[in-house]
Amino acid sequence: EPGCRYDGWRWRVLVRYVRRRDWDKCRQCGRRGLLHVHHKRPVSEGGWHWPRNLITLCVGCHEKVHGWDLDGDGKVGYAGR
Repeated sequence: EPGCRYDGWRWRVLVRYVRRRDWDKCRQCGRRGLLHVHHKRPVSEGGWHWPRNLITLCVGCHEKVHGWDLDGDGKVGYAGR
């Protein structure tokens, strides 16, 4: 349902599927490691939790997309990128 957050087993199943589909790599830069599953169209704007609306991003790329400091290092994105 749009506008509603997923958690628990449903979200874990989706995350596992999307990461496997994306070969456990960031879809923007190709890095491996700590990966997040990102909604291309945000749930708050009516986006769905369907795999076609989800992509795998590394922390640095996810920070750049949102402009947030997710890892608490005081920078948005990776240094030197």
